[in-house]
Amino acid sequence: MFATICWRQGLVRSTRLLYWWQLLRMIFSKRRLVYDYLTVLGVGEHFFNYRYEVRTQLRQKLTALKQVQQETHALKIAV
Repeated sequence: MFATICWRQGLVRSTRLLYWWQLLRMIFSKRRLVYDYLTVLGVGEHFFNYRYEVRTQLRQKLTALKQVQQETHALKIAV
């Protein structure tokens, strides 16, 4: 998990400089909190992925709903 967090937070994300700054600062000043910091980042990674999955599903459902509404409106006009 540590490697995944370092990869995503430390290399991939646009906030990578902030990640490294916070991690190094914590290692040197509050070493006992490093494990908690990494644990929170790991939980955050889970919820980032979950958020994207839910957003994709909601967009698909909204698109389908709009299509049904347009078809229903077209049927009302035709009748």
